[in-house]
Amino acid sequence: MQRRQYPLIAVVTISLASTFFYAPMSEAQQDSELAKALLNRGTEAASVGNMAGTVESWSKALKVMQGMQNTDIITLTQGRCHANIGIALAYMRKYTEAESNFTKALSLYQSIQTIDTEQDKAACHVTIGSVAINMGKYEEAKAYYQKALKVYQAASGMEREQADCYMGIGTALLNMKEYQEAKANYHYALGLYQNIEDTEQEQMGIQDALSLMEKPQKVNEGIGIFRYLF
Repeated sequence: MQRRQYPLIAVVTISLASTFFYAPMSEAQQDSELAKALLNRGTEAASVGNMAGTVESWSKALKVMQGMQNTDIITLTQGRCHANIGIALAYMRKYTEAESNFTKALSLYQSIQTIDTEQDKAACHVTIGSVAINMGKYEEAKAYYQKALKVYQAASGMEREQADCYMGIGTALLNMKEYQEAKANYHYALGLYQNIEDTEQEQMGIQDALSLMEKPQKVNEGIGIFRYLF
């Protein structure tokens, strides 16, 4: 079964330069344009699988933004940048560095007062959960997925995200050898995936693992199937 592909988070929906329409300082405008160019370069690198290039460009963008006037939109952009760097690092199997960037993203999201960041925080909890599973921290992974699940259950149109959370919780429980609870969460995930397009791989993977867990002598093989989240 192929690994779950986590999409990069949209950095911002408006031009960073627009946040400086009131500032006469050309230096501020130049910093804004430079940060925007670096963010775009990082996105382009990610689109061709160049995760090292993505980390390099977005890390440079963060340094530029640290010298810019602090507003909630800049803080949000910094948080999403850290989250995307974390995703790129996770694909490079640099889990400790990835976890550090996700934690920084969460801290930035929590400091924002004028923008709703619940979805951003939930997405961060999911990716931390995935990294925690790969690091063998299964209890922690379960807790992060459960936090994200509460947010997604309170919102409409988030069935795919809910399914991913149930699958992650099931994976953590499976590795903790809590097989009955793992099965229950996999069944919740499967029920949701069956009504969502382009989730055939997830459905097949869950069905295969559930079948293997019916054979105690092969349960470790079932666990192996699901160590794939990044």
